[in-house]
Amino acid sequence: MTPPPPHIPTLAPRPSPLALPAMLLIVLLSAADMTALAAAMPLIVSGLKNGIDFYAWPFFLYTGVFTLSMPLWGKLAGLTGRMPVLVLGALIYATGAWTGSLSYQFVMVVGSRIVQGIGMGAMLPMALSVIADSDTPAVRPLSVFGSILGTLIGAPIAWWVVQHGSWQTLFQIEQRLGLGLAAWGLLTVWSRRLPSISLARQLDTQLQAARGPFFALFATPATLASLGLVSLTRQADEADAHTLQLPRSPGFVTAALISTLMGAITVSMLVFLPVHLQGVAGLPLRDTVVALVVIGAALLLAQALAVPLPRWIGYRATLRAGLLLAFAGTLAFTLLLGGMPSPWTGIMALAVFGAGQGIAHVGLETYIREGVPPASHGTAMGLFMFGRVIGGPFGTGLVGSLLGAILGLSLLQFDHINLLMGPLHGSDLRAQEFAGFLPLLTIATAAMHWTLAGLAGLTLLLSLVWRPAEPQAPE
Repeated sequence: MTPPPPHIPTLAPRPSPLALPAMLLIVLLSAADMTALAAAMPLIVSGLKNGIDFYAWPFFLYTGVFTLSMPLWGKLAGLTGRMPVLVLGALIYATGAWTGSLSYQFVMVVGSRIVQGIGMGAMLPMALSVIADSDTPAVRPLSVFGSILGTLIGAPIAWWVVQHGSWQTLFQIEQRLGLGLAAWGLLTVWSRRLPSISLARQLDTQLQAARGPFFALFATPATLASLGLVSLTRQADEADAHTLQLPRSPGFVTAALISTLMGAITVSMLVFLPVHLQGVAGLPLRDTVVALVVIGAALLLAQALAVPLPRWIGYRATLRAGLLLAFAGTLAFTLLLGGMPSPWTGIMALAVFGAGQGIAHVGLETYIREGVPPASHGTAMGLFMFGRVIGGPFGTGLVGSLLGAILGLSLLQFDHINLLMGPLHGSDLRAQEFAGFLPLLTIATAAMHWTLAGLAGLTLLLSLVWRPAEPQAPE
């Protein structure tokens, strides 16, 4: 009797190049989403005539649920495959954008951003995973370029859309993009361009045979039930079974904290800078877009030019030099709030801030390569990026709470302060209201920027006392 051949595990097929354009679009969308909304938020507040006291909530909750939902989506992807999760995430994202376009109260904007954050938390990790598995040499550099491009074009897109439509048009565009990505993903699954394990195929067969009412009645409960069952099931063949090694030195913990604070400062600056520029200074949206683009461009350009610095002065000196520049730029802009000689003075301070953050990022990346054991490189980079992302909700929550607390001191009709954020800059307010609200908003934005300067100073101080452990030799 001939013995059965030995079982040879098969690797999951590589993604088709036909799927990669959609993955790159997701990376671009994830980067452009935040800066576009940051530029448009003052117009949303003035258009709805409410929301200034909850200004941070759409950003805080979006980044929070985006970050915290990613592990759950990753677990679900291990059960069903990546593309079904990506399709579901795209539909959720489109649903959030649709509710955002219908908002007539600020709380609806907040709710729509929560839904969009959950959807993006599913889409982006799946897209990055597909890109990482690609055999196409150019796709990884293209994904980095897409992230950079999205950061730079988000605010200009918001300005262009508002000029030719309204802030609701932004959500409508995101809705169409989400539906388009979901359709692309479904075609990919049906054509078997990407791996889809047996459960996903069974669901696919059932849905093809089902009628519209069946899907409407049972698809949503089934989705919720599947999320609850994820933790009770074994992982699919696509799951990564490698053991992660976590660096445990105090130096690594301090570096991770520095990364988190850097994320908090950068995101908070992008989110709340428009409040001062449009609400206090009364500048048009175009000038806000210029300021946001300057920060992003300076950060990315400095990051590219600073690559040789660690070889010349070491990664610790590179990190400290970058954080010193970031602190100097933040402090200079805060000191200039009382009266800038010219708009270019403030732009220069913001450019110094962005360049400092970019240089400091290079120092942290070099530390991972040189100061962390090789077996832990992937884990360390993942934790640093997670810290950078989770710093966003921390910073926006802290600064947003301060903004709401100060504005809550007003004895005048509070909702009218939202009109200061619009293109009319409060000219439709009574003189008493304008004279009462503008100084209060000025004090609030000054307190916000002093808080950011304090966080930048704390980050610099941590870098000065940072003593990373020497890299361990491989056993």
